[in-house]
Amino acid sequence: MNGRYSRQEMLPEIGQEGQKRLAFSRAAVIGCGALGTVMANLLARMGVGYIKLIDRDVVELSNLQRQVLYDESDIGRYKAEVAAEKLRKINREIEIVSTLADIRGSTMEQAVKDCSIILDGTDNFNTRLAINDACVKHGIPWVYCGVVGTTGVSLPVIPQGPCLRCLLPAQTQPQVMETCDLVGVFGPAVSIIASIAVAQAAKILLGNELKTELIQYDCWSGRYSQIEIPRNESCPCCVQKCFDYLSPLAEDIVTKLCGRNMILIQPARQVDFDLPTLAQTLAAVGTVHSDKEMLVFRVGDMEMSLFKGGGAMIRGTEDKAIARSFYSRYLGL
Repeated sequence: MNGRYSRQEMLPEIGQEGQKRLAFSRAAVIGCGALGTVMANLLARMGVGYIKLIDRDVVELSNLQRQVLYDESDIGRYKAEVAAEKLRKINREIEIVSTLADIRGSTMEQAVKDCSIILDGTDNFNTRLAINDACVKHGIPWVYCGVVGTTGVSLPVIPQGPCLRCLLPAQTQPQVMETCDLVGVFGPAVSIIASIAVAQAAKILLGNELKTELIQYDCWSGRYSQIEIPRNESCPCCVQKCFDYLSPLAEDIVTKLCGRNMILIQPARQVDFDLPTLAQTLAAVGTVHSDKEMLVFRVGDMEMSLFKGGGAMIRGTEDKAIARSFYSRYLGL
């Protein structure tokens, strides 16, 4: 057995029939950053027959520490396009498509509806909750995962079972989350969590029963936990079938201010930022001036004037996608 998948087909958990199932499977990786590139790489080498890569960002120098499909020559290029090119060189037997898009609630159903499974490589919870709503609505399994610092989590969400909103019921109100841009991220933690997520995805694609268990691992301390997530019987998503995050009303309003090299972002849900605390956090990565009602944060050529209620003016770009990415990177929204 010297074929491409020979060592994988030797596994009793997969075999030749399992390999055929993978070949007919369709996966979407939403977000081609640290987690997304590791997951896409593993899916392609595993032989998943169709892989859709979705991302809006370009490669930056700071990405190369952990985003495994990029090198220095890719800086400034769109991540989804570069990742697709690299994966086609790894496995020309499968179909790989790239989508340059700022995926949001109102476009999420179109993005996922033709897929067997969705893998989460995103950087904010509004997008994750939109993935959750779309997948629950259409009965598509997906795997949530995230890494900050040296710790990561992974959770498979199976049709007819508990969903992400059962785990995070309070997330219906936006809040600032820790992000890699604020507290850093350890490359090995990314690879471990992404590998766990792909293993969970493979089990689902191969027809194995999987419990909705949250896996958490800190690769620095070695601490590991595995917790089964019960269904929240009052969950608005998987119980009440209320898919709020697919509505345009759940989307932030992003407006280009003509001739001013500035983007205005108005969040769909009211936020109550603790600006003094946030200022202390942001000061580690940029220049900050703040009072009780407004915070001005500058890093590189970009500046954000953030109001207590979540509205922001982003200076330094006329590109809405770049402004949204900047807002998400430092606020986790």
